[in-house]
Amino acid sequence: MIILSCIMMIFFTTFFYIIKYRMHIENVVINIDNDANSLDQILIKNNVIKYVKKHNNLILINIKNLQQELHNINFIDKVKIQKIWPNKLKINLQTQKIVAIWKNSHNNKLYLINNRANIFTIDIFKIHLLAIKNLKTFITNDSKNLLHILNTYKKLKKILNKINLKIININYIDNL
Repeated sequence: MIILSCIMMIFFTTFFYIIKYRMHIENVVINIDNDANSLDQILIKNNVIKYVKKHNNLILINIKNLQQELHNINFIDKVKIQKIWPNKLKINLQTQKIVAIWKNSHNNKLYLINNRANIFTIDIFKIHLLAIKNLKTFITNDSKNLLHILNTYKKLKKILNKINLKIININYIDNL
């Protein structure tokens, strides 16, 4: 009985030693789609490095928490994380496909509109970088109508996708 206890103690001590000291994440590979600019990449890498330094164990790292942390960056669309044994973490990221910038002249706030007609805020510096890409810019004080158009677009897009059709242009004429 004592021998069995000693063997179990040695086994568990070795097991916990390996988990604690030998399963450190030594290699993190981050693949980001082409739409991410260098500032985005720096922000992403800084978040990943901070998280991995805090949770530097391949067995114990919580992938769901890291995914949530990356999703909290508002220009990230999709996150896929893989553990590759013995010491590698692979992260594939897809950024939002921005199609337009919206400036609400009523409150002077700037918003981005993605290809699924979702609206989200982003810092002013990022807006200037995106403006260089020749995106359409909407300036309006009528946020109700713009939101209605975007919501209608979402619904129509789903219906038309089922029959392999696309919406190419939307014209909005005010005060008819």
